[in-house]
Amino acid sequence: MLEQMSAANVAPDASTYTALITICARTMQMERAFDFLTQMNAMDLRPNANTYSAIVDACCKCGDLGRAEGVLCMMRAEGLQPDTIIFNQLLQACCTMQQHDRLFSVLELMRTFRLMPSAMAINTLATSFTGDRAALEQALAALQDSAS
Repeated sequence: MLEQMSAANVAPDASTYTALITICARTMQMERAFDFLTQMNAMDLRPNANTYSAIVDACCKCGDLGRAEGVLCMMRAEGLQPDTIIFNQLLQACCTMQQHDRLFSVLELMRTFRLMPSAMAINTLATSFTGDRAALEQALAALQDSAS
């Protein structure tokens, strides 16, 4: 796509790169997503919250939660605040990968931003803790703490 744009003398913008990164996320091509982010920065195009959300999605789908959390730091360095969508992606990945300790740290981080998980994320949490009543109660308490 970028080659075709270049051949037509059309310069890509931030939306173009965000779309490419979103495709990378859907196809689990995390490294390629980061390559596009690097290209954006080299062209002095500023990533927005949607761009970072797509990068986090790619990281989560590829099972690299550490890198996804690093993207949150990148966002903050750019003066952007992570939103509920990004945190829901992290929560779902934590549940899928059974990383409950990390899940609690994500919930705590959400609290610092005064954000709450969506109903869908709460259902994912409940499903993730099926059979572990103590952990489920701990997760629900963490959610309740977030609401206050």
